[in-house]
Amino acid sequence: MYFSIGPKERKGDFFNFEQEYKELKEAIYGPHRIIVIKGLRRTGKTSLMRVVYNEIKGPKIFIDTREIPEITAKCVNLFMREIFLDYVKKEKILEAIFSYIKSIELGLKVTLRKERPILSKLLIEINEELERKGKKLTIFIDEAQVLKRVGFDRLLAFIYDRLKNFKVILAGSEIGLLDELIGIESGAPLYGRAKKIIEIKRLERDKSVQFLKLGFSQVKKRVSEEEINEVVDKLDGIIGWLTAYGFYSLEKGHEEALKKTLTEGSKIIADEIEKFLSNRKIARKRYLSILSLLSIKPLTWTEIERGLTVRGDKVPESRLSQLLESLQDYGFVEKANGHYKLSDPLIVGAVKLLTGRK
Repeated sequence: MYFSIGPKERKGDFFNFEQEYKELKEAIYGPHRIIVIKGLRRTGKTSLMRVVYNEIKGPKIFIDTREIPEITAKCVNLFMREIFLDYVKKEKILEAIFSYIKSIELGLKVTLRKERPILSKLLIEINEELERKGKKLTIFIDEAQVLKRVGFDRLLAFIYDRLKNFKVILAGSEIGLLDELIGIESGAPLYGRAKKIIEIKRLERDKSVQFLKLGFSQVKKRVSEEEINEVVDKLDGIIGWLTAYGFYSLEKGHEEALKKTLTEGSKIIADEIEKFLSNRKIARKRYLSILSLLSIKPLTWTEIERGLTVRGDKVPESRLSQLLESLQDYGFVEKANGHYKLSDPLIVGAVKLLTGRK
């Protein structure tokens, strides 16, 4: 059902991503070693990964970085090590890493030596076992960009260079940070390695309308063209918000469902912005001022500078460029045709919540 909440697991519930779906499956079964899925928040990246993950055959692992308790080198290393040890047990290839195993109780319990295996060595052993069996391991990592801060790109470069039986699919919504992870600048660990890039975009207006109509047809509910057009006007082509509206509409009328989507969505984005600002306390006011200005309409760099000056904040040119770059890196702002704009219409409501404006 199109209006089911949460990432989709079956292709039949997944709307309008036939091309991206085809590209991802072809890349997995083709020669590509690193596949990157880019897109704004709530545009369908996780659903695409989950649908394809559920369909492909052979060894596979799905990693959601939000499950990692804390993004530190120690926590990430421990988390990844446990993930791959679980894979080893599941695939019944314990013999391949026998040097690390103290005792085995036939699938029920595995007791490891006190000194846990080094992650890179464990991956080498897994790769050798895959080679012996003529198989490939496909690793999906969702919201991968957060791993950049602990040097995970170095491990990815090691996997690319040494572990020929591994394929890695990386997805992320903070596009600038994801670009840093995959190495678009010279000198980065993954710079120069071939990568397949798949971009997930928001729905075009006609596709947004079609999605809502088909979704309501599935649940046998009639809605007017006027109501559908209002929803698309307010929520743009962000399929996550369109889905939420459809879900709320199952039990509520149009106006109440739309209001709830806008209210709850603004709260979610406000939390995301607050998390972004938590490590930028000195610049908090400036970031919110920029978002507030862009809540009115898209603006050029010069218009933003002028708007801040009018508000009594004369920002140095280099600093303003850094602020805008950070907002783009974290997916809150986009730049097109020389203008900066909010990436999601519900950011307007989020900024009002954070600044206390009505």
